[in-house]
Amino acid sequence: MGCVSSIDPARKVVSTDLEELEYDILVIAAGTTNNFFNIDGLEDRVYTLKSTSEALRCRNDILRRIEKASIETDSKVRKRLLSFVVIGGGPTGVEIAGALGEMKRYVLPREYPEINPDEMRITLLEGSDRLLRTFNGKCSADALRSLSQLMVTCRLGVNVRNYDGHTVVMADGGELKADTVIWTAGVCATPFRFVTDVDKEAYI
Repeated sequence: MGCVSSIDPARKVVSTDLEELEYDILVIAAGTTNNFFNIDGLEDRVYTLKSTSEALRCRNDILRRIEKASIETDSKVRKRLLSFVVIGGGPTGVEIAGALGEMKRYVLPREYPEINPDEMRITLLEGSDRLLRTFNGKCSADALRSLSQLMVTCRLGVNVRNYDGHTVVMADGGELKADTVIWTAGVCATPFRFVTDVDKEAYI
């Protein structure tokens, strides 16, 4: 196993710290990273779920906000604490929105009787015209129906333009107040410095 030092697509040669390797087809599988679609400052203001540590951080914040809401008497503050937005209606977004919906429907009444479940607002934003757009139409419809039963509001055909940490601004000018935003809107290839002649999706 060696470390890549350079790649020469013209010669079809990969140079490592051990040897040079000729290739016919080069597969670069260096992983993915979150795609924030060049929205300025977004990375620092949203929760992501690409790693276990990121998921735990998100989970702990959700529980902390519910705990705080259970003892908060100011209705405006409670509303802010209990407002959650998930951006991205792919498999990850649908799953996390469903988990929040199950918490709203089943956990709050049992563990937090001080909170009216209707106070917890969960909104899933998806840019295309259906959830799970890489799956067939039946899967999309089933996911939408299941989330609706869990009292999750799904807004389709909505693209996000900006988020300042408190307000989600959509491309059509609409706004949605939320202090907790979970970003699951897609990934892109990890930057790879040895090859620069790639298209926008990082394919050679």
